[in-house]
Amino acid sequence: MNARSAWLLAIVPAFPAVAAGCGGEDPPSPGPSPVAAEAAPKAPEAPWFTEEAAPRGITLLNGSRERLRQKELIMEAVGPGAAILDANADGLLDAYIPNGNWLVGPFRDQFYTGDDRPRSALYIQRPDGTFGNEAKERGVEDDAWGFGACAADLDNDGDQDLVVSNLGPNRLYVNDGTGHFTDIAVRAGIAGPVERGQWEWSTGIAAGDYDRDGLLDLYIANYADMFKWMREAPDVVRNPDKSIQNARVCSWQHLKVYCGPKGLPGQQHRLYRGLGGRDGAMTFEDVTKKSGVWRDVPLYGFQPLFTDLDNDGWLDIYVANDSVPSFCFLNRRDGTFRECAFELGVAVSDTGEDLAGMGAESCDVNGDGWLDLHKTNFAFQTNNVYVAEPVETQGEGGKKTVALTYRDHSPWNGIKEVVFPDLAWAVLVFDFDHDMDPDIFYANGHVYPEVDTVPELGTSFEQFNRFFRNVPRGGEVRFELMGREAGPGLDVRKGSRGASLWDFDNDGDLDILVINLNDTPDLLVNQRGSREGHWLELKLLGNVAKRSNRDAIGSRVRITAGGKTQHLEAKRGQGFLGNFDPRLHVGLGKNTGPVDIEITWPNGETTKTTVDKVDRVVEIAQP
Repeated sequence: MNARSAWLLAIVPAFPAVAAGCGGEDPPSPGPSPVAAEAAPKAPEAPWFTEEAAPRGITLLNGSRERLRQKELIMEAVGPGAAILDANADGLLDAYIPNGNWLVGPFRDQFYTGDDRPRSALYIQRPDGTFGNEAKERGVEDDAWGFGACAADLDNDGDQDLVVSNLGPNRLYVNDGTGHFTDIAVRAGIAGPVERGQWEWSTGIAAGDYDRDGLLDLYIANYADMFKWMREAPDVVRNPDKSIQNARVCSWQHLKVYCGPKGLPGQQHRLYRGLGGRDGAMTFEDVTKKSGVWRDVPLYGFQPLFTDLDNDGWLDIYVANDSVPSFCFLNRRDGTFRECAFELGVAVSDTGEDLAGMGAESCDVNGDGWLDLHKTNFAFQTNNVYVAEPVETQGEGGKKTVALTYRDHSPWNGIKEVVFPDLAWAVLVFDFDHDMDPDIFYANGHVYPEVDTVPELGTSFEQFNRFFRNVPRGGEVRFELMGREAGPGLDVRKGSRGASLWDFDNDGDLDILVINLNDTPDLLVNQRGSREGHWLELKLLGNVAKRSNRDAIGSRVRITAGGKTQHLEAKRGQGFLGNFDPRLHVGLGKNTGPVDIEITWPNGETTKTTVDKVDRVVEIAQP
């Protein structure tokens, strides 16, 4: 049997139809936009994106507006991300958003517990394209101080489970198959310390199968032991009874601001190896030490990635760290890793300066088949676009080896001069206009409200998000900042943090869910992508019997159309403290087919097929 005939390949019509559910019937499609009058002006005057969060029902307030300009502790300035998933398996994408809180009491060791305390939200999409918050009835409403979220089929049973990182015990919500969840984090072994005095502050989450045993593993980044710092820090102003009078005693640009991260007691990141189990019985082993990712000096972590950087078929780990060197762990293929961020050139700036890394993503921006690294940083540091520069050498016996290094292209690709005063968090790399070249979106917002008191600094607390269009010149990748044509949703200053990509309306182009600090989210709906060029979306299903995880996370996909090849990777956990649409999206320009698709599955097996029709969702199961 050839590879093509062995595949299960279901081509599903574009919007208004969506991928068929388990029973074989098409689920309802999202209806017309609640703001259709604004969303459909005549092209070419139409903006690319319209903002539709409130009309569609996504209205969760992060923390409270009253605390927008009250930042006494560092975690008050770090907002959450969002996990994209199909929680109830109806073919319509949903979104889980953690929520913040704040510390009260004379020793700042208690969460606010009033009736109006913040709670997380699970927005379930209805057939008419609106959303309702069903977190409470589905078992995922959490009043902990949440930061990260990542959805994946952790137990290979066909539905999406959910991991949430908190200041305090983490959550692992296992899906019962109907879109209802039960928290098993403590029993599964990923909650972290449950005693208040030992709590960890967990941030970014990534899921991937680093040892290729068919079971998903978890990397959970940790940041700092804030409770220890508040108990012991000598630079906190205290009253005679040792209660805290003022924690804002540090400085930045001659401004009195909250302290951190340097000087705070950092916390160890965690690598959890999946051990299997279904129906709420899955467990994980903490392999942080024996895998080699343990660091003698714990550091301040934000977004991790499971990604195959050296093209050997095994997932490596990259972690954006704040104000200290970032990590890059190359997979030794024996269950252990080698840390080599300095060796590869992705630890610090090109001048050796520690960078305040926030968000991270890996994507092939120049089409050479090697994944490049994208990292966001603090104001006046610029964001990194680390482009892979592999050098192939031939050794004894004709054996070829590749020496991999990276070079930051942001100083000359059009990025640095624009983003230098910005403080960026989420980074999204995707083809919003379907011209077959990846574009970049940055979610921005400062952490110090005090910067607004000194206009000459050239930055501000609330900031514009940035959208860069890929405009190659002379064979080189260049980016240009989009102006007002991007849409009014990008022409407003906010304190954005997380942002996630999803084609929630199943019309073939990618939309953006932006999470804003002490504010409600923005939903930027792509109005023109599917009209500008053709596209495909791939839903991959791994063969569990062959030791591939069911979500096919870690798969590498080569898509060739019109003589141009694009390289994609299936991952879960990217951007900033969230995850994106589980389907792989590719723009095809004017190409209407055929499209050649080559997939290297998580277990290393490679299969090929050809799709003759485009503008479709294509479901492909590993034979």
